[in-house]
Amino acid sequence: MIARPDPSPDPSPLTSPLNGYRLAEIAAYLGVHYATVSRHLARSERQHV
Repeated sequence: MIARPDPSPDPSPLTSPLNGYRLAEIAAYLGVHYATVSRHLARSERQHV
């Protein structure tokens, strides 16, 4: 598991300063590169705006 700073309540996980840590955890869990998760998330956000 990746160490994170003390989490604080954040209204949107996508704008949180912890977003990079969360993406890294997701990537590690899925066994893919961080950029793959980031790219797919960005694509999904563009399609659902």
